Amino acid sequence: MTSFDCNRFIKSWLNGTNYRLEIISMFCGQILERGDVLDGLETRHRSGYLVERFKNHKVGGSTFEFCIRGGFDVQREDGKLATVDTSMMERGLFLFVVWTEDEISEGFRRQESEGTDGDVGCTLL
Repeated sequence: MTSFDCNRFIKSWLNGTNYRLEIISMFCGQILERGDVLDGLETRHRSGYLVERFKNHKVGGSTFEFCIRGGFDVQREDGKLATVDTSMMERGLFLFVVWTEDEISEGFRRQESEGTDGDVGCTLL
C-alpha cells in the first residue's frame, strides 16, 4: 500500500464507506510520505506533546489499548471523527482510528508528556 493508496482510503472513508470501521493498522512495506497521505484533506493537527488519546480495541479474545499521540484529525459530514497517526509513517505503518461518540463526549485523556516517551501503560505504535 502506497501513500497515495492511504490517501484514497481516507477520502473513501470521508465519503461514507467503511461505516463500522473502528481502527486499521497496516504495515505498508515502504516509507509513507505524510504530505501525500494527507494531500487534499481538511485536517486538524494534534500536538503529540500535549494530547494523548487512548483506544481500546478487541482482537480475538484480547483487548489492546492503543495510545495515539498527536496526529491529524479528519471529520466526515455525519460528524464521525478519525485520527491519522503520522508518528510511524517513516517506518511504513498506517494507523487510522475512528472515535466513538462516547469517546469524544467523555473527552480524551490528557497527559503532559513534556515530549518524553515515558511508560503510560498502553501499546505505543
